[in-house]
Amino acid sequence: SQDGVVYALNLESGCAHWTYEAGAEVRNGPSIVDVPGRSAPLLVFGDFEARVHAISTATGEPVWLTNVATHPDATITGSVKIAGGTVYVPISSSEWATAADPGYACCTFRGGVAALNVADGALKWRSHVIPEVPADTGEVNAAGARRFGPSGAPVWNSPSIDLERGLLYVGTGEAYTSPASESSDAVIAMRLADGQIVWRK
Repeated sequence: SQDGVVYALNLESGCAHWTYEAGAEVRNGPSIVDVPGRSAPLLVFGDFEARVHAISTATGEPVWLTNVATHPDATITGSVKIAGGTVYVPISSSEWATAADPGYACCTFRGGVAALNVADGALKWRSHVIPEVPADTGEVNAAGARRFGPSGAPVWNSPSIDLERGLLYVGTGEAYTSPASESSDAVIAMRLADGQIVWRK
């Protein structure tokens, strides 16, 4: 729900078996996965503060919690995907809203994907879809705020997994500053093993 409550409902009656308070809006679909050594599958999802939650499907009790943010405005809007013991997390942002302030130095976010161990939430790798770190362009806006780039290319959607090729595919959103990066408004393929970008179109 928008207030961060996750509900497990009885299919016949709609009554809640349990609820879990994530602490931030959850706007993506959860994924369910069996983990060796656990009596019940895990329910895994992201929240609007770029945290990934894994909870017991039986009780709603938390198992692990991992923050994948590298930017203050990072968020998770797309559903995570799970394959081969790894949780693949799309990372988007709300910096476009922060940048509505004329005094804000825009922009420094760059979309990405994080890969976590499904058993304990440990980070395996993190890959930015814009490889370059945003730099000061030397330009300022009408309010005198500095301009940074390249930036943007948030990953709003859920990744697709190609086990045969060992690749992960994501779509990216708009550039936040001009000129646009080749990674914005693009489809990008990454290696499942390490997040290395293989191609972008």
